[in-house]
Amino acid sequence: MSIFTGNGRRARITAFYAISLKEFSMAAHQHPACEIMLVTKGSCQVRVNDEELQLHPNEFVFLDENVPHQLTIKSHEPCHILNLEFLLTDSAESIDIARVKETSTAYQELQKNPEAVTVRAKDIRNLTSSLQALLQLLTTIPPQQGWSAETAYSGELLFDRMLLELFYCLKNNRSRQGSHYLNAALAYISEHLTEELRVSAIAEHIGINKSYLHLLFSRQLGLTINDYINRERIKLACYLLTNSDLPLVEIALQCGFNSRQHFAGTFRKFFQMTPRDYRKLHQGAEQAQDSGGQYRLEQDWHHILMGPEK
Repeated sequence: MSIFTGNGRRARITAFYAISLKEFSMAAHQHPACEIMLVTKGSCQVRVNDEELQLHPNEFVFLDENVPHQLTIKSHEPCHILNLEFLLTDSAESIDIARVKETSTAYQELQKNPEAVTVRAKDIRNLTSSLQALLQLLTTIPPQQGWSAETAYSGELLFDRMLLELFYCLKNNRSRQGSHYLNAALAYISEHLTEELRVSAIAEHIGINKSYLHLLFSRQLGLTINDYINRERIKLACYLLTNSDLPLVEIALQCGFNSRQHFAGTFRKFFQMTPRDYRKLHQGAEQAQDSGGQYRLEQDWHHILMGPEK
């Protein structure tokens, strides 16, 4: 059943993977489960119905039930993907999502007009980290091993958090669809995030004045342009801190900061700690373990190898 139009109060995870692929092509298919496919590195193409969508880091597709789709990763650009499928069900052996539906104002807004829910969206808050945490649990202790009551409770909390972030992103991405200029500005910032970004240059590129651009960000995102740019750069920095051994000065430059000191000062405003301390605290914990393939629940859980055999 649809997550937006059905009355399902429970959900069951039916498939998941976190994997890096150099080249891959999945046949077009559809299924009754909802699916999230989020890119953390590289790019991929997802064909949804008859539309070809290009996904870049921090972008995802959300597919409601029975939506035809196909994943393709081209050899010239490897891609790391987080994926989760879940089925709305009435089964008692599942996760209770009633409270999420009842408390999420974003979900309630989406439910009013489900046909307008965007398929492709951007992680504008914490969907990536919440999905990573859930997949980390699933790949570390696969469901087929049997979960203790404590692990099952942890899984439910992580799943609920992921849903809250999903609904937030879908709702706020949809609200931005009405602004051609804001979408153009966000695309320009994403493409030039590692470069020097000036508000005047962004406004000139999309054909409006600076004052109107400031107004768009304030009204629709509740942020200043510079705060948004810094937040996106810090999100990229967090990924590099936890998934690479690059020196801090190199991370600063790759994330568009003009010095290590500027990077450290901005980072501290977001996390009240230094980048070095963040790396010590989170390295190895934020990235979901590469599953090497997809875990899928049919009659029983089994593992499907994806990509070339190792």
